[in-house]
Amino acid sequence: MLISFDKKFLFIHIPKNAGTSITNVLTPFAFDPGSKKVNNILNFPFDYTQRKLKFHIKKRILLIKSPVGIKLGISNSGSLKHAKAVDLKKILGKNLFDNLFKFAFVRNPWAKEVSNYEYIKRRKDHPLNPLIHFHSLSLEQFLEWKISKNYKSPQLNFIADYNDNLLVDFIGKVEDIDRDIKKISKQINIDSEKVPKLNSRKQPYNYQEFYNSHSKKLVEILHEKELKLFDYSF
Repeated sequence: MLISFDKKFLFIHIPKNAGTSITNVLTPFAFDPGSKKVNNILNFPFDYTQRKLKFHIKKRILLIKSPVGIKLGISNSGSLKHAKAVDLKKILGKNLFDNLFKFAFVRNPWAKEVSNYEYIKRRKDHPLNPLIHFHSLSLEQFLEWKISKNYKSPQLNFIADYNDNLLVDFIGKVEDIDRDIKKISKQINIDSEKVPKLNSRKQPYNYQEFYNSHSKKLVEILHEKELKLFDYSF
């Protein structure tokens, strides 16, 4: 996540959706130009001059790590890098949350599943790496396992409440990242000419080549809501 109280925006960082690149681009605008301090408690840049707000959020972080916080149902009380919107609403408070321009980027689910699978295979420290390597799971088998564990609409979970009501004001697409960054820049009053292009890196593979008719259908099951809501096709 990335937050700016000066520009009044909140970026929800969905994993493996170009979030690091987007954060790098927008980070300069999330600093107070005078102090350029970083909040080490929450691990994100913000207007350091608002000390009362910093203290307010710090108290909330301490709260959600307590038994009381557990009762609130906050699922991401550790790192806030990939915090969900529903959790951030509780952490920041409704008034502050509602007054920020909230946005996130989604990705074609078929492409995302390939990227996720390849990432887990490479990262030996990933908790699911042993599952794939020990059982020699193919992408298709991994998707079947995810369905058996009720992994559904993972991107939607980051930007919606428990009833699938969206909590963000704008949803960009990784495939149209430069176009959508310009839209966001206009909304938060940033000169789009100062924002570097992000769409220059090409994928080293064609995600469609990883699928057959069955595995393609598995993604449709896993991401049924997202495919309809975000208007994606294979």
